[in-house]
Amino acid sequence: MSKTLLNDIICYTIFIYKEVKGLTNMANIDLKELSVKELNSLARETAKELMHRKNQDKKLRKEIAQESHNNFKSNSSDIVKMTDTHENEEWMNKLWKWANDNEIHEAYLPRKESQLLNLTTLDLQHQKLTNIPAEIGCLI
Repeated sequence: MSKTLLNDIICYTIFIYKEVKGLTNMANIDLKELSVKELNSLARETAKELMHRKNQDKKLRKEIAQESHNNFKSNSSDIVKMTDTHENEEWMNKLWKWANDNEIHEAYLPRKESQLLNLTTLDLQHQKLTNIPAEIGCLI
C-alpha cells in the first residue's frame, strides 16, 4: 500500500472517529505518532460506534413504523365505526319503523342497537305480516 493512500486512510479514520464521537480535541494529532496498533484500535472503536448507532437508528425506525401502523389502524377503525354507525342507523330505523307499523313486540325485534346487532334468532312466524323489508337482510 502506498504511503499516500495509507495516510489518506488514517486521516479519514480520524475524521470519522471525531465525527462519531463529537470530538474536537483530536485536531492536533500528529499522524506520525500513531502506531498501527493505535490506528487499528481507533478504526475498530469507530466501526463499533457506527454499528451501535446504526442499530439504534434501525430500532427507532421500527418503533416509528409500528407507531404509524398502530395510529393508522386506530384511525381506520374509528372511520369504519363512524361509517358503520351511520349505515346502521339508516337500516335499523327503517326496520324499527316496519316493526312498529306491524306491531312486532320488542321481545321479537329489539329496539336497542346493541341488542339488535347481537340478535341470533328472529322468530316472526306468529306475526300477521304482508311484507318484509329488505333491511331484514342486514341482520345477517
